[in-house]
Amino acid sequence: MPAEAKFERRKVASVWLTPLARWILKHAGNGIRRSEVAEGFFGIARFYRGYYVDPCLTPREWRERCNRQRCAQPAITKALKRLELLGLAHLIRRRRYIKEIRLTSKGESLAAELNDIDRVAGHDD
Repeated sequence: MPAEAKFERRKVASVWLTPLARWILKHAGNGIRRSEVAEGFFGIARFYRGYYVDPCLTPREWRERCNRQRCAQPAITKALKRLELLGLAHLIRRRRYIKEIRLTSKGESLAAELNDIDRVAGHDD
């Protein structure tokens, strides 16, 4: 017989969500750009379109940033496609590239539930 404590936690969704997918759901709100996901979750500064960055990177710092970017982008793409497949997000593309994420009504309700659970547990991002 399983322990009673095992059944005390409330089930959030019928699917498992990665920490990245949870972060996207919590922060998407009215919409979030893909570059904001890379900056917010992975800490990769944006280098384009009017965003200020320090242009004085050493060659080693530049390589490290590029490597982090190369590792982060496939993870972001996989998480976004899975959220779209589950019906939690609508992806806005330009040609074939995902540029913006908007939550569906199902995604908004799940995001609200995740935020409530974090608020009760005392986790702050």
